[in-house]
Amino acid sequence: MPEQKKLKIEFKEVDRLLLDVDNPRLSAIGDAKSQDALVEVLWNEMAVDEVALSIAANGYFEEEPLFIVPGDPKKPEQKDKFIVVEGNRRLAAVRLLRNAELRRAIKATDLPKISEKQRKALDQLPVSIYPDKESLWEFFGFRHVNGPKEWDSFSKATYVARVRREFG
Repeated sequence: MPEQKKLKIEFKEVDRLLLDVDNPRLSAIGDAKSQDALVEVLWNEMAVDEVALSIAANGYFEEEPLFIVPGDPKKPEQKDKFIVVEGNRRLAAVRLLRNAELRRAIKATDLPKISEKQRKALDQLPVSIYPDKESLWEFFGFRHVNGPKEWDSFSKATYVARVRREFG
């Protein structure tokens, strides 16, 4: 069995994080691979609104770090930046919450406006840095191919009732 890596979380500025143009969820977008185009596809196809609404209401959970790899230093647009291999929907949600102009451009106008304090709290996000995408293939194979089974409706309701009962 391979040695398990201990998850180390640090924080990186949102402006240094790039959506992954090679993300399998984004494979249907064709040649439009600008960061804003990727946000638009995620918004239109991947229920980013749910993630954004949760972040707007609850803040960003540090327990959900983005998994990132260094950008390609030979590509000027990636120099000193990081590619988000896991967490593209969360990054897109944060970008939309922080940028009213981007919300208007992609017609994500039903998102709530956040306060300056909330925006500042989203200037940096928790990340776990890996040397390259190859070092993550096993984790993503499990998470997205086999993955943990989503809870059924009854299990979700039971959990919500228990949290309400025990924690108010």
